[in-house]
Amino acid sequence: MKQLSNRILFLLFIISAAISFLFNSSQVSTIIHDNTKRESGAKTALEFINRMRSYPANDIPRSKFMEAYIKDKTQLRKTNVSIQESEPWKAMGPLNVPGRTISLAVNPQNSNTLYAGAATGGLWRTYNSTNGANWQRVTTGFPTLGVMAIAIDPNDSLNMLIGTGETYGRSQSIGGYVWRTSRGSYGIGILKTTDGGASWTKSLDWTFDQRRGIQDIALNPFNSQTVFAATSEGIYRSYDQGNNWDNVYSVEMAQDIVIHLADTNKILVSTGNLGSPDAGIYRSLDGGNSWTKLGGIPTYTGKTLMDIYRSNPNVVYADVADSLAAIGLYKTTNFGDTWTKINSIDVARYQGFFAHWVAVHPTDENKIVQAGVDIYKSSNGGVNLTTVYGPHVDHHNYAHDPNFNSVLYIACDGGVYRSANFGESYSNIGYGLQSSQFYNGFSSSYSDSNFALGGLQDNNTVVYRGTKNWDRVIGGDGSWSATNSLNDNTVYGSWQYGNIQRSKDKGYSFNNITNGLSGNTAFITPYVISQTNPSILYAGFRQIFKTENSGDSWSAVSNTLDGNEVLSMAVSAQTPDVVFVGTAPVAARSHIFATLDGGSNWSDVTNGLPDRYPMDITIDPNDQNTVYAVFGGYGSGHIYKSINSGNSWADITGTLPDVPTLSVAIDPFNSDYVYVGSDLGVFVSDDGGTSWNDFNEGLPEAVMAMDLNISHANRTLWVATHGNGAYRRPLLFVPEFYLTINMLDFSTSILKGEELSFKASIRNAGNNSQTENYSIEARLIDPDGNEVYSDTQTFCCLGPNESITITFADSYTPQTPGQLSFELIKFGNSQLPGNDTLYQTITVIEASSILQANVQKITKSYSQIVGGTTFNGDDVQKILSLPFKFGFDDY
Repeated sequence: MKQLSNRILFLLFIISAAISFLFNSSQVSTIIHDNTKRESGAKTALEFINRMRSYPANDIPRSKFMEAYIKDKTQLRKTNVSIQESEPWKAMGPLNVPGRTISLAVNPQNSNTLYAGAATGGLWRTYNSTNGANWQRVTTGFPTLGVMAIAIDPNDSLNMLIGTGETYGRSQSIGGYVWRTSRGSYGIGILKTTDGGASWTKSLDWTFDQRRGIQDIALNPFNSQTVFAATSEGIYRSYDQGNNWDNVYSVEMAQDIVIHLADTNKILVSTGNLGSPDAGIYRSLDGGNSWTKLGGIPTYTGKTLMDIYRSNPNVVYADVADSLAAIGLYKTTNFGDTWTKINSIDVARYQGFFAHWVAVHPTDENKIVQAGVDIYKSSNGGVNLTTVYGPHVDHHNYAHDPNFNSVLYIACDGGVYRSANFGESYSNIGYGLQSSQFYNGFSSSYSDSNFALGGLQDNNTVVYRGTKNWDRVIGGDGSWSATNSLNDNTVYGSWQYGNIQRSKDKGYSFNNITNGLSGNTAFITPYVISQTNPSILYAGFRQIFKTENSGDSWSAVSNTLDGNEVLSMAVSAQTPDVVFVGTAPVAARSHIFATLDGGSNWSDVTNGLPDRYPMDITIDPNDQNTVYAVFGGYGSGHIYKSINSGNSWADITGTLPDVPTLSVAIDPFNSDYVYVGSDLGVFVSDDGGTSWNDFNEGLPEAVMAMDLNISHANRTLWVATHGNGAYRRPLLFVPEFYLTINMLDFSTSILKGEELSFKASIRNAGNNSQTENYSIEARLIDPDGNEVYSDTQTFCCLGPNESITITFADSYTPQTPGQLSFELIKFGNSQLPGNDTLYQTITVIEASSILQANVQKITKSYSQIVGGTTFNGDDVQKILSLPFKFGFDDY
């Protein structure tokens, strides 16, 4: 089909209508900034990740994660020959949507080199810090998920230390935040390299207790052999650059370190978070041998971050916060003897435990950057703050460039940004950081190998369209998704707490379909679509809801089951009547429920399953009586199999590592091939779960394989990770003969009077050659049901993995606006029986109905446009659900 040259007009029409709504809606202010009613989404996300790991205990086991990692690498070998010969995992992005970034460091000997630490995605490096070109993940040889601190030797930049583990609390509880809800990723202590990251060794070895975390590492500016570390267990010191460590002050949740630049015996350390005891700023005047808690700083329950004024190191700023709101910005001019409150502005808003900081210009103390949910600048020493628009929200860390005073780097939930003018403006340099955090509920097209979508932590629902730059379509925390198996123009996405949306144009625009949905639901709400009748969907709240009209309306088909929110769901590929759901153990222990009659009756089929979080369920696509369920936590079975619709279950965990297990998928062509995802990556069985093999080649050392999804169109397996984006790999089983068909140059919108033509790519994905002729028909049906175009082509004799492009004869030129139905039919024969049909919808647009807008730049700040409400380009993206990135400049 001819590419739609005027599609941009259609998109501009969307922009124009959306901006008109934006400028005239009195609800925008309430939607964005009703802060009194908001709580930190980070709290909810952290709570989910940690509860599914620790439950039923209060915290994760001390050493189980590292023990399982070692066992996997040394004992669980790739014994399957087909695994050894198969292609490795291939990174698929998104490169344009980085995930939560929590640490930064500039090479002091070469400012072109910048390091970034991801929350659950490891250590990254670019050799072009100006624009962030070519970010690469740095392999450490250890399961480094979260990197909270990075320190580089100013005298020899080959020497580096990194601190692992994203930890916000230790053993305390305050305001609903408890220890098990305040850890983002496992910590294994401090790692060290002496060759610029080519190889790493343990420095402060905490592999025996992965509950601990490193918040900051600071080197003595005069003697880089002396190093201090702020940790969850207190303040540590090393005199040999990390070969040996001593805990020089045991105080919970040491956060930030400032070393005096003229007298390095003077050190300040801030401590505390989430109500930990004795929180405050501590000072040593003897190089860390003794410590005194300073006065002048109010009592706080969150954390405090500091920065030193390099032109006068007696001047230090401290950004102080409670667990939710900020308390204020404080300043000392005598290295802590006294403190003065500079402002009381609540930059943290609802996450003082999580994301805020202050930075001062190295040579002009009037220039201050203060950050929290948003980012601000000051030209009078922090007394007044002005919002700076552009960067993503939730700011975790920053780094000065030691060689250029006005260059500042910031780390946030949207990656990395750079300012060349100390906070006046920012450029996004995070492109290429494949560190996004997918949740469960990833889906892909049954007929188009270049289409998939899934939800990200605080980074929207994103759509894959064949490149590593994914479209951001639905705002907030992206959640579950689904794709119509017969017509992938119809797809579903969602954002937190059950806000399900539907698209009829393959993900370019979405509308809410929540009519009839009500009640409590999990933060990330599951829903599933029937493969055989895609008008039927089920959604899991505390009740189960069902729609038979693609979401136009929903009705409850269950009571509240066990009083828990539903966490996982599966519907049979053979019938829409068979559904299994798993509940999260919140109000009561977890359960698995099943219906065999479309929701009229539900049965508790828990039957001996462990009381853990049921993270995923799948039903054998070839036998609806066979069901698999996988579980989080430690110390119990992680995958169970039933061959009688849940009446009994068998623990088939076998040699799989004892870590939280997150996802499961079955090859529809061979049910013996079962794939499982866990906190340590992906594993596969080729005998229905009797034995297991490592399937991680091409993935980082350790990834959270949050979801697995099979792309039917090209027989590949997607893994959606929580920290390293998405990867794809061919399925192990190769059918004897199997054809994949994809349309080429196919557009779902066209102007009236433009010519339609059709091409298809056909590939033999099997082991055997094609021995018979196959026919394939393309046809168009108009809105009245009349066939207006039809052509049939025949092809033969494709060898294994051989492809052919078919061009259908003639063309069709629509003369009337409306919707055309396109069908691509592959007729079966004895070698591959059965007809397969691909359905698509083509919208014919009247050119005169398109408003030809030309939005090039918005030069006014949004605070002026919408009367006091302040927000940035990412907020516009979230509100309008634009199918492309919306940005603006010249603030």
